[in-house]
Amino acid sequence: MKRLTQAAPAAPGFFRSVLKPLILSFAITLLSLGILAACIAFGPVTENAAEPCILLSVAVSIFIGAFLFSRAHGSRGLLAGLFFGLLYIGVSVLTALAFFGSVSPETSFIKRLPIGAITGMLGGIMGVNIRKKRR
Repeated sequence: MKRLTQAAPAAPGFFRSVLKPLILSFAITLLSLGILAACIAFGPVTENAAEPCILLSVAVSIFIGAFLFSRAHGSRGLLAGLFFGLLYIGVSVLTALAFFGSVSPETSFIKRLPIGAITGMLGGIMGVNIRKKRR
């Protein structure tokens, strides 16, 4: 008699687990910043409201990306979310360096690092603990 064994589920690939949520997070950030720019240019929103809106956009993007990343990872949501948040901030700083040549530490890195870490951890915790619905 043959014994049927169930194969262990394969770990998600690098693209699916890291790059896909990272690209999605940056797409959400770009879309929201585009909407903010249009509101500033054509609407009643002042430039003074730009900085809090930018930080909120980055926080929401990191939360969603960390949620998806930790959900694909499956365990240790706190660490997975922290990793994703710091990865997002690191990639954004490197992108700013590549395009602009410099990044002012007091405005971008210092403010965004704790936001990335905290929202990443929250998204990671939520991603691991919220179960997918079974059909």
